[in-house]
Amino acid sequence: MSVEKTYRSDLKGVLKFLLEHTKNEDAKGSTCQEMDAEKKQFLASALNNMTTDVMKEFQRAISILEDQESTVANKVNALNVIREGIDDIDFANSFVKAGGSIYLVQNLTHTNCEIRSLTAYIIAEMSQNNPFCQQHFVDAKTIPVLINYLNESEELANSGIHAVSSLLQNFKPGLVEFLNVNGIQILLKCLDKNNSRLSVRVCFLIGKLAEQDNLRDELIEKLAITQLVKCLPVAIAEYDSRLETTLYALSELSKSNKWMIEESQEEKLKSLTTGIVENYAIEEEYEEIYRHSCAILRKLDTHANTR
Repeated sequence: MSVEKTYRSDLKGVLKFLLEHTKNEDAKGSTCQEMDAEKKQFLASALNNMTTDVMKEFQRAISILEDQESTVANKVNALNVIREGIDDIDFANSFVKAGGSIYLVQNLTHTNCEIRSLTAYIIAEMSQNNPFCQQHFVDAKTIPVLINYLNESEELANSGIHAVSSLLQNFKPGLVEFLNVNGIQILLKCLDKNNSRLSVRVCFLIGKLAEQDNLRDELIEKLAITQLVKCLPVAIAEYDSRLETTLYALSELSKSNKWMIEESQEEKLKSLTTGIVENYAIEEEYEEIYRHSCAILRKLDTHANTR
């Protein structure tokens, strides 16, 4: 029986084929054998069919987004179809080249919150470690729109910070645009919100920004330390990702010579980090929390000695 008749030529079929092929080779004790011509042909054909099928789905979704008569429900379904396949860099780039990104940019200002949120998540996933899409969406002026999502509902804020983070990651033009729209100040204001998921992403982004010397000092001048310490609990009861990312951001800020902290906040921070260092040194789950706490304590001790 031929390979083509044995396996389906969709993603599940390809995965099953690869699994069976690997299992057979392992059973023979082989470390690396060249795939025979029939198997190569099947795999090439299946992958080509998968690509064709995805692009057809994208084209149908684009048609729905383009149609002025499409209902909100139809647009939501179309966006979900796009999101399912868009995390592949080649598919993301092809989607842009096919003209689909025009409708994403338009939908960022749609009246329906679900459409806006889904669109932001798609842009985030397309732009993740993808300079082509990062440049495309920065040029389309999406950052000023997305940064304002942080001032809106919880779901919009969560999708907005995800997209903004993707557009900034290792991409200087995105960072420049972010700074031009007062992104740091908007970011810091988010720490006042009772949104744990948003806080985790915001603190992580603050930490990444603080890895750069010039931005580290700017964050301190804009009272980032004060805002971050406010987010901290008085004591630690259990592992908390928000605590970890907040301490990460503070540990990066502690590398600055412009470190500034009020006395009451210093006492709170020192008490918390001392407790962590004394009680959680050997617990693997708290490894990063412990490491960040050590860095902060060193800074607090140095800062106290220079007064």
